[in-house]
Amino acid sequence: MQVQIITYYCFCEDFLRAIEYTDDRRTVMSTSEVMTIAFVAAAYFKGCFELSHGFLMEHGYIKRMLSKSRFNRRIHAIPEWVWRMF
Repeated sequence: MQVQIITYYCFCEDFLRAIEYTDDRRTVMSTSEVMTIAFVAAAYFKGCFELSHGFLMEHGYIKRMLSKSRFNRRIHAIPEWVWRMF
């Protein structure tokens, strides 16, 4: 499971760099971390972002975690074309 989580993150990070997608300098979590939470939720927690969010924070995969509300806003702020290209 650990290898797959790290693979999700690396793949998201490489993909976002390849399409030259940049985050705002003020962000606490990168877009690749937000996308990783979504993929881990889909793969291991039947799509439940809250369980994925808690698991990744508790096990130290993502150190600076957003609140549930802020995470929801961030995941919906990722443009649809990024998800489609992915």
